[in-house]
Amino acid sequence: MPHLLCAGFTLVIVGMLTIAPLPLAISGSTPHDPLSRRWTNKIGTVIHQSIYVEDFPMKTYVTVALLALALPLAPAFAQDTASAQLINNTGKTIGTAKLRQGPKGVLIHVKVSGLAPGKHGLHLHSHGECDPKTGFKSAKGHVGKVADAHGLMNPKGPEPGDLPNIFVGADGTGEMETFTTLVSIGKGDHNLLDTDGSTFVIHEKPDDHITQPIGGAGSRVACGIIKSD
Repeated sequence: MPHLLCAGFTLVIVGMLTIAPLPLAISGSTPHDPLSRRWTNKIGTVIHQSIYVEDFPMKTYVTVALLALALPLAPAFAQDTASAQLINNTGKTIGTAKLRQGPKGVLIHVKVSGLAPGKHGLHLHSHGECDPKTGFKSAKGHVGKVADAHGLMNPKGPEPGDLPNIFVGADGTGEMETFTTLVSIGKGDHNLLDTDGSTFVIHEKPDDHITQPIGGAGSRVACGIIKSD
């Protein structure tokens, strides 16, 4: 006697039949039937009956099972992403920055090459323009600039544009990953993809995270415009 299937699984079967109708029969299963065991292993205890399909390829049969399993696994949070190509003062591309929006902030991953060894200040700037002829001053000031609040160690700060230093090794390459709750991409406070855009700026010296206005980080040696992926 036919048995009822769960609603979600029934929808998958209907979708498959709409694309390629094939003869289908549903009957009670037996614990010794190999298809029944496979079906039970895939679905668990939700479906206790086997589906017998005449002239139905096994590959498609398994695909239906996998589609049914995938339905409840869809991510609950759609992630926005963005990236930037970092250039030096001659306009040469020297690295990349990637951003991924999370539920409570933005994950940032930066890779560079061709810089002097040591620590370099890294900040988010408020204007989406990187003109080497201006020494990257076209990127303007920090995102969410607040008077006397620069620095991760500042009691009045940090500003939304403040980030940890990036360390460059003896071979001129550097890589870092950091997370900030003070900016966003797409939606939220201090949106890096707003109408005037924003940039990453790397400085020649380290940021001491407290001295005003930029932690003594010196001139701007690299810049990258942040764009939505």
